[in-house]
Amino acid sequence: CISKMYELKAPLTLGEKRTAEFKLFQELEIRGNKLDEKSMDPELLVGPTSKFLELIGTVMVELYPWMETLHLFVLDGSGKNLHVGVPETFIRLVWPNIIVDKTRAFGIMDTLLKTLQNTDCDDVKALERKAKNLSEANSWKSCLKDKIYHKADPIRMIFNDSVSDPPLSKIEGRPIKPLYIYEFKNKNGILESFECIKDFPDISCFDFCRLTSIR
Repeated sequence: CISKMYELKAPLTLGEKRTAEFKLFQELEIRGNKLDEKSMDPELLVGPTSKFLELIGTVMVELYPWMETLHLFVLDGSGKNLHVGVPETFIRLVWPNIIVDKTRAFGIMDTLLKTLQNTDCDDVKALERKAKNLSEANSWKSCLKDKIYHKADPIRMIFNDSVSDPPLSKIEGRPIKPLYIYEFKNKNGILESFECIKDFPDISCFDFCRLTSIR
């Protein structure tokens, strides 16, 4: 059992195969600075006061106006990317009550990308500038990973670690862990409010595996 092995601190590198239909998930990767080892603080992206997160929530309730409540699990797998040799901020967003196919997932990602690129929100614009100051490779288009929908590679599961590409092929020491749970309230396609559940002592590792599994 993944949850039991994680609790025993055993290194895990398991992934799951994406099926024709799956829970909607999005991944965000922001490269850090190689010289001073600085990276983007995940709180700026997905913390309770983040305008970036609020913007994503706004888009999602507009896309699903008939759903009164949207739940979001935020997972964090940040750490050193050994393949490129820089720290990396890695965030996965899992929407457990939204089921999509590959085409729908691509469409949602495209909508998110266009919204981020065209936003008038100063905080979100400043966030992109901060990301680009860390690395020229960072832009919303490059940071939002749509390859997860068309590649056949396994999707890394929660509590599992990343393995660097050959020839290193080393466990990177940055397993995906739960960071936040959010509840977005939807009123006729308008984001009415969103609440952060900071502490989740009643949710076991087993439950996190079940709720954030994409299948």
